[in-house]
Amino acid sequence: MESAASINAPGANNPTKWSRWRLHGPIIAADRYIKNGTLLIENGIIQKVFDTRTEGPEFSIDAGAKRLLVLPGMIDLHNHAAYNYYPQWTPPANLMSRFDWRGRNKNGVWINPSADPFYRNEMSPLFKKMFEHGCSTEEQHEEREAALIAFGQIRGLIGGCTTMPTDCDLDPDHPKPYLKYLGQLSRTEGAEPARRVWAILDIPCIEPETHEPTNFVHRLKKDLHSGKGCLLVHVGEGLDNQSRGEFWTLRDRGLVTEHTALIHALGLHQSDWKLVAERRASVVWAPTSNVRLYGRTLDIASVHSHGIQICLAPDWTISGSSSIIDELAYVRDHYRSVFSSRQLLDMVTRTPGKMISGAENKIGVIAEGAVADFCLLALSGDAPDTEMAAYDAALSNASVNNVRGVVIRGHPALGSEEFCGDSGEVLSFAGEQNQVIHRRLFLHSSVGKYTSFAELAEMITRNFQETTHSSKLIAPL
Repeated sequence: MESAASINAPGANNPTKWSRWRLHGPIIAADRYIKNGTLLIENGIIQKVFDTRTEGPEFSIDAGAKRLLVLPGMIDLHNHAAYNYYPQWTPPANLMSRFDWRGRNKNGVWINPSADPFYRNEMSPLFKKMFEHGCSTEEQHEEREAALIAFGQIRGLIGGCTTMPTDCDLDPDHPKPYLKYLGQLSRTEGAEPARRVWAILDIPCIEPETHEPTNFVHRLKKDLHSGKGCLLVHVGEGLDNQSRGEFWTLRDRGLVTEHTALIHALGLHQSDWKLVAERRASVVWAPTSNVRLYGRTLDIASVHSHGIQICLAPDWTISGSSSIIDELAYVRDHYRSVFSSRQLLDMVTRTPGKMISGAENKIGVIAEGAVADFCLLALSGDAPDTEMAAYDAALSNASVNNVRGVVIRGHPALGSEEFCGDSGEVLSFAGEQNQVIHRRLFLHSSVGKYTSFAELAEMITRNFQETTHSSKLIAPL
């Protein structure tokens, strides 16, 4: 994707401004809370974390003076970004698993079509048409896919997310980048060790293992057992034995490891969770979508009691939360008796960061040598005095209304005027209690021929209406 400068961050016409700069204020760092510290950022990496405000010759931003708390950028390990234009769905009652509404795919063949007529006849065909409508060349198809992903990722961005998947089926030996975020690679590039990220959406489609060098399972196991790769696997999304059987398939193929993250895992029983804990695998929890589709989610207190690492993700907006900070707020409101504020914030920062970047955790934390991905959150009062109070403040203010700045690899990607001035493209959307929120967006790369969110939204709306033969609107931000 070629670079485009049609939308510029403040001072982006002076590249040196963001190549080395300082951020002052209250900071939730990896190993401590700093009430009034300074981060020195150079070439997208945190070079120094100062425990006191430390001035220098570089350009600087004073988050503390604006009553903003500096957090690590949030990491969403499970989302179907390319579909997040679709309005929230009201699913049929009494669903037992995703096979009830999505159908069952085995080796590319739908052997159990969706039992839900609306999904089968309306939603599923529409998704296919949105990728294809008006596209006649491979280049046009790739551009359309990138545009749909970008729309979904901008939705994530306004919720403080700095890293989000492009797809749920990923083979790192194929040149489809996982952590692409509007052309900005917010990953461990330049901050080793990096991990190869694998993802599986449909376990029945995995070919049996052979020892051929090109075999998918053989290559995947080699990465997992060496620690060079990690696996994000969609497994057990349902309450029936068919869903549980997916986990058994994964187990029998030797793919439940300490570098494996199980997405959903609703169908697992206590004996299964015991194995997950023994293998030191993790889970990606999406409670809002689980409850909406199946009327329940994981017994997360029990999962936690096994010592299993938990990441939090919103799933797609069709059945889940609009963004990762909305999912965080949902869990805050329903599970504060189970988890501390720090544990909840770790679920969207440190824990998923460790999964995709390895033991040194170069993403999802604020530390020297880590990637400079930040979320700046508005506080309701002065900077907290203690670490516990800082985490409590982060959780109590977890809302899209309060996300006032997002920095990706040291460059502003989104912010309010108080953070980034009056440059960039204006985004307006409804926050909590229908409050109208205005933010500035900075696309540091074009998305094919699209150089603004307005162009993306106009194209997606037009195609949505043409393919549905209606005047329906896409889901608002």
